[in-house]
Amino acid sequence: MDEKRHEWMSALPDHLKLNEITMPGTHNSCAFHCCVVAKCQKNSLAYQLNNGVRFIDVRCRHVNDSFRLHHGPFDLNFDFDTGCIDLCIQFLQANPSEVILILVSTEHKPESNQRQFDDVFLNYIEKNKDIWFLHEHCPSLAECRGKLVLLRRFSSKKKPLGIDMSGWRFNQTNEIKNHAEFGFRVQDVCNSTASKKWLQIKKLLDHANSGEKNIWYLNYCSAEKWPIQPPAFISWRVNKNLLAYLKNESQPANDDHMDNICQNTKSHGIIIIDFADKEIIQSIYKLNFN
Repeated sequence: MDEKRHEWMSALPDHLKLNEITMPGTHNSCAFHCCVVAKCQKNSLAYQLNNGVRFIDVRCRHVNDSFRLHHGPFDLNFDFDTGCIDLCIQFLQANPSEVILILVSTEHKPESNQRQFDDVFLNYIEKNKDIWFLHEHCPSLAECRGKLVLLRRFSSKKKPLGIDMSGWRFNQTNEIKNHAEFGFRVQDVCNSTASKKWLQIKKLLDHANSGEKNIWYLNYCSAEKWPIQPPAFISWRVNKNLLAYLKNESQPANDDHMDNICQNTKSHGIIIIDFADKEIIQSIYKLNFN
């Protein structure tokens, strides 16, 4: 399966809904070419996608009626389109069996704008409208292969405009019920020590593994506790624990028989990590093939 990491979703059946799939994701996915304080990833977005990441977390500062990628007040040295969307489109065109979930949030202070955030976002979409999945329901793979599936943390009255995740509260585990047929449970405790953060992560992993089908789980493994535990330290501790957990959960399938694989009936949801590397990314998506 290792050689198929760029197209691991090709082995999954079309009928699966996205919330039934265990997916690797990255926190602040484009925060890799920036100052140390803002850095959350050690590898480029292209590396992440090619190695199996299927959920990306993108924070947009609204400035001069365009979007700059930010982490808090720190500019990440990328525009929304050339630094993120264009790369995603290139990847999906080369790998049409795959899906990329993109969580779009507002970040830092808006400046010098004439238009609303959602109007600017729609302008970006219009450039490549066919690549976007903008419906409000949780789709099956058959509906969205080769697409960017929008999850939005910003409010908008324009419909449809992706899956609404507005109401997400800072530094806690959230229950978000903006849709009749499913809800979100999001663990995003971000001001924490490594040991306390791991307890939060494991609690949601265990809950997700209980098999509640109408809940979509997002489990953030990122945190910081300045100055004693910066993000890189917490990531090192947490990712080590996560790998051990995943190995305990996993019963690897035979790589030579991918076409005959039985898809795992349980999902751990979307597991969203800092400083993602190939080993931890693959350990997450391989849970689909136990």
